[in-house]
Amino acid sequence: TKPRPKRIRKPKRQPSFMDQYKINPDGSIDFTQEQLHEILGPPPPPVPPWHQPFVPSFNVKKLWRKGP
Repeated sequence: TKPRPKRIRKPKRQPSFMDQYKINPDGSIDFTQEQLHEILGPPPPPVPPWHQPFVPSFNVKKLWRKGP
């Protein structure tokens, strides 16, 4: 009789990179604050208002066409 082939044991699943994240049923991921901090790095410093680009709320072209 032939020797019975040994059953190949399934290798244990490697802990996945994604195991550290909580994945919701809809496929989105809940990050903890620490994970977000690691991914995004430190939050950017707040921009002082005088450094923010000036965005006129009115339409400059229209005003300019009218002339004085």
